[in-house]
Amino acid sequence: MGYLLKDSSPEDLIRAIREVARGESSLHPKVAQRLIGRLRGGGASEKEELSERELAVLRLIARELSISEPTVRPM
Repeated sequence: MGYLLKDSSPEDLIRAIREVARGESSLHPKVAQRLIGRLRGGGASEKEELSERELAVLRLIARELSISEPTVRPM
């Protein structure tokens, strides 16, 4: 329900945990901005492509949550 960058402050982490515990989502502003850009139809630039490590982490999360690739594949 949330995503923070690894350089987020301890205060941001505590706030995000509390928001998620209340059933809200919590996204770091940079992540939210990127997500909104993609939802508006802006494709990812080469600079925004995921690294191999990021893809591996996403695959592990999807497998843990039993989410199939067609469910999350961009259109």
